[in-house]
Amino acid sequence: MAQRGAELESEGETFFCPLCLNLLEEPVATPCGHNYCRKCLKVFWDEEQEYRIYSCPWCMKTFASRPLPTANTELAAAVEQLKNTGAPADKADHSYTGPGDVTEAAPGDVACDVCTGRKRKALQSCMDCLSSYCRLHLQPHQDIVLLKKHQLVDPSKRQRQKTCPRHEDEELDMFCRTDQQSICHLCSADEHSGHNVVSAAEERAERQKELEGSREGIQKGVQEREELLEVLLPEMDAIRQSADKVVQEGEEVFSQLITLLETRREELRREVRLTQEEEVSRIKELREKLQQDVVELKTRDAVLRWISDTPDHKQFLDHFSSLPPLGKCADSPGVRLRSEAHFSAMTEALSALQEKIQRALGEEWTELKCTMIAQPKTRDDFLKYSYKITLDEDTSYRHLAITDRGRKAERIQRQHYRWGEEKRFRHCDQVLSEQAMTGRCYWEVHWEMKRYGIYIAVAYGDMKRDRFDSKFGSNDKSWALYCCKGEKVEFHHNNTVTELPGFPSSKIGVYLDHKVGLLSFYNVSNGSMTRLYRAQITFTQQLHAGFNVGYESIVVLKTPMK
Repeated sequence: MAQRGAELESEGETFFCPLCLNLLEEPVATPCGHNYCRKCLKVFWDEEQEYRIYSCPWCMKTFASRPLPTANTELAAAVEQLKNTGAPADKADHSYTGPGDVTEAAPGDVACDVCTGRKRKALQSCMDCLSSYCRLHLQPHQDIVLLKKHQLVDPSKRQRQKTCPRHEDEELDMFCRTDQQSICHLCSADEHSGHNVVSAAEERAERQKELEGSREGIQKGVQEREELLEVLLPEMDAIRQSADKVVQEGEEVFSQLITLLETRREELRREVRLTQEEEVSRIKELREKLQQDVVELKTRDAVLRWISDTPDHKQFLDHFSSLPPLGKCADSPGVRLRSEAHFSAMTEALSALQEKIQRALGEEWTELKCTMIAQPKTRDDFLKYSYKITLDEDTSYRHLAITDRGRKAERIQRQHYRWGEEKRFRHCDQVLSEQAMTGRCYWEVHWEMKRYGIYIAVAYGDMKRDRFDSKFGSNDKSWALYCCKGEKVEFHHNNTVTELPGFPSSKIGVYLDHKVGLLSFYNVSNGSMTRLYRAQITFTQQLHAGFNVGYESIVVLKTPMK
């Protein structure tokens, strides 16, 4: 029997519960196959129930719901057999400490903090758990993934941490609040005399209150977040249902539009063909009439030629007198030849309809799209996306002075930079920002002019710098708002100019949503914003802010603030 107990002990370090580190009591198994005391596992899952997450303490596998542990009767019998055999667990590093040890313990031995009854000698101490363990109770630190990360040291080292380094064997049972360190009672009367010294228990009680207060705050935070979690699931369902409804309604709307367009296309085809048949029928009738007239006229001409060729005068006169009055040949019937103009009015109407539809699916579609995507509405909303921009001197035209740490650009008469730099604009009074922008960005521009206006733009970094068409808005790699104070405001892109109503203010706000493809310009005055123009664009690269500064004009970048 004793031999069997020894075999069990050598086989099965699994006979110890990973939670309480003692021999298993009523062993039960989790779905992943690890064994625990029934009571220990219940307490562990009771604590996890608060977070509605259940896991295996050993392998950390999580379960969707609280599992029902399975009693391990075979392991229970084996553990009971191990207990009954009285298998010696007190060899070598398992020796007991104190009187009655099976093997004599050396002076200064540290007892295992987990053993109940007779304490075994600790083999190592854990600096994270602040406990010492014998060989059996140390096993979880060697097997469990999370416990493997703990720092294990010689037990005597941790024991030394409990005693005063200046007064050996004196316990650190006092705390100096002045120096914030643990001390012994001899230190309190010596080195720390006159300091604010209390017992370690009193200091622990104070700190315990702080911890409890912090825990209350954490628990409150957990409760608030759990309440939010409860709200978010229905919210997700509501969003999904709302989106499904919009998609369904959108499909119905576009299906109706497609049906209407197809109906109108058929009507157009039918009307054109009907008009075509009427016109062709009219032409056919006219051709038949003309052909008949040609036959009659040719016959009459033949008779007249025959009479004209009669050699006998009397016969000629007799035939001539029998002819109807000659007169002039009747005029040809009027014919309207307008093959190209037959459907010109309808063609013009179709072009106008096409423009309306394209505008509806362009500008108005952009408005509709913006209602689907959360976009800023007030200046406070825009300020959430404030973006600090600095100008890149290496790109600046040679007559532009960049000052104020890259926040100001001014057109000057004298040459400010040398020719030849690859990144520099050669023919346009322009400069790009150092930053390449993606996502949502908002910045504001203060500008002044005496003679010429300015261009406030965004552009791709690879736009040409050495050509005359490098001007912002004159190519397909830049989009620009032209501002001329008191005169006009225009939007330029790829040599297309869109005149805008109103006048620009001295402060212009620019909002970019790179992902969605929205670029908007605003007049900013007294904290209010009025939109000048909004463009829907599919951006394919990162964007740089850009400025074209005319003679005696100044651009100043300001980080938007309330």
